[in-house]
Amino acid sequence: MVIYLTPYVKRFKDASFDAFKTPSSEHLKVRQFLRDSAQTGLHKNVFLLGGVGTGKTYLAYSFLKELARLKWIEVTHSFWWQSDVCLIVNMKKILDKIKDNWKAEHKLPSGAVLETEKTVPVLIIDEVGLQYGTPFERLELFDLFNSRYENMLPTICLSNLKMEEIERILGKRIFDRLSQNMECFYLSGKSQRLKEEK
Repeated sequence: MVIYLTPYVKRFKDASFDAFKTPSSEHLKVRQFLRDSAQTGLHKNVFLLGGVGTGKTYLAYSFLKELARLKWIEVTHSFWWQSDVCLIVNMKKILDKIKDNWKAEHKLPSGAVLETEKTVPVLIIDEVGLQYGTPFERLELFDLFNSRYENMLPTICLSNLKMEEIERILGKRIFDRLSQNMECFYLSGKSQRLKEEK
């Protein structure tokens, strides 16, 4: 069994669907969809879109922890979350891995750099659209998304951008693969972080 490691995030250590506040009907709909998907299996790509602080990342960690709970996978409270089904990663970290390999003295073959991201049963990518949308980025990311598309592995994308902006940045070839068999949710409302601070 392959164990995938997501960096441990203290802020979301207690994330759960039950504790998630649902300020709108769309939040409630997303929560129910992800909860059901954790139990029956996720068979679609998912876009969680919305402004800063609307609960996208919290829901992603709630989904990860629900999978862990249902599958009796240990969730450690040290430096990493352990799972054999799900990985959460920031888009910038994906791009950094690609760029670091290009600069390395002993380079990995291009297809091996993102082997984990290509093969994990469920991949969650935060901050999609944080990249510049350069031809280099699109070429490298195409290999990732095309591999997941061919192997019918679902990807959950979190972004502050609108769908048309994501399509422009990722390019049509990547976006076309992601948008097939896709569920899209838009979380509206003001930042929950600001409310908590007040």
